[in-house]
Amino acid sequence: MLSVPGGGHWGGGIVISARDLALMGLLVARGGAWDGKQILPKGWTEELVKPCPVAPFYGLMWWLNTGKRQFAAASEKSYFALGWGSHIVWIDPDHDLVTVLRWIDRKKAPGFVERLLGALKT
Repeated sequence: MLSVPGGGHWGGGIVISARDLALMGLLVARGGAWDGKQILPKGWTEELVKPCPVAPFYGLMWWLNTGKRQFAAASEKSYFALGWGSHIVWIDPDHDLVTVLRWIDRKKAPGFVERLLGALKT
């Protein structure tokens, strides 16, 4: 399958803009509701973040912040879609926050998380 940078490598995944990633993250963060309508089945988004019995830091294609394993500065309630090329959709229910990062150096992502959360406190 032909692929473009940032999208569906090996025929899997999704090809999507940063804006649309943010909208998808917002839909998940809002429990599948959009503009007062339930778009996704009720309870479906809660299933995404249930820890896997084999790997308690992983849900259904979402990385959980169990033990602050993904990002130490982020809440344990945070969860992340982490894609190839360091595309990140970060949902932080404690701060009502949906953040999208594209092509970030993965080693610098924890610093971004710290700085963003620090800016919210000021």
